[in-house]
Amino acid sequence: MTQFVTCSEGRFAYLSWGEEGAPIVFCLHGFPDTPHSFSDFATKLSSLGYRVIAPWLRGYAPSTLDGPITTEQLVKDIKSLIDAISPNKKVFIVAHDWGAALTYLTLSQYPQLFLRAVTASVPHPTVFFKSIVTKPSQFKKSWYILFFQIGPLADYFVSRNNFSLIEKLWRTWSPGYALSASQWNIIKECLSQSMPKPVMYYRAMFWPPLPALKQLRAANKVHTPLLYVHGVEDGCINLESRRGQENYFMAAHQEVLLEGVGHFVALEAPDRLAQEAHRWFQG
Repeated sequence: MTQFVTCSEGRFAYLSWGEEGAPIVFCLHGFPDTPHSFSDFATKLSSLGYRVIAPWLRGYAPSTLDGPITTEQLVKDIKSLIDAISPNKKVFIVAHDWGAALTYLTLSQYPQLFLRAVTASVPHPTVFFKSIVTKPSQFKKSWYILFFQIGPLADYFVSRNNFSLIEKLWRTWSPGYALSASQWNIIKECLSQSMPKPVMYYRAMFWPPLPALKQLRAANKVHTPLLYVHGVEDGCINLESRRGQENYFMAAHQEVLLEGVGHFVALEAPDRLAQEAHRWFQG
């Protein structure tokens, strides 16, 4: 059941699993996705003794759709949510795609909030941007990032034909996984109520330019122990795009590669991801 919390940065919706009082794991979704994609993963993780909280990020209905959609604001949102739901205890975090990108920034700025972290499918932003520039195959796969910069025209093409472009991205990014009709309905309903805010995340990567650059530089030292998970069959981000990110992780760091898994690891391998997260959280 969807729950709501009002914190200093606005009103946010979230799903939860597990018992009150258990160690809290925040789960942050990416694009184009919702917290529902964590359901099987969160069910497994809660059975291992955790309380899982998965919010809709800003710009994804039914959470606040108010702006600004900037990386600075999105980091503030994460801190505000943690302060509201777990004011006196540090939390674990599991984050995918855009959730992962924001997690690197948040870990760097507010390390006091976290015990350990798991990020999936998107490596540290500095090495990812370098791979787009230096690796032609990654540049080709990242065409949508440039396309999303063109404002209303991009917004139109994302929404047209009942989000057929989004379906194409999903098929490309997770070629071995087919969403059910009910899963598609959840994602498309969210997008239809939220557009163009989810696409504006990609414009926030570069605009406003000085704050965006400041955020990126601030993420270059992550002091929280971090596990990085990447699906070998990921059609969105190359395995090679993660290389060198260990230079930005100052604490314990491990990587896990999941064979036969694409971009959406929590959906494609929920039990394996839960087991790896639990192992990491236990130190």
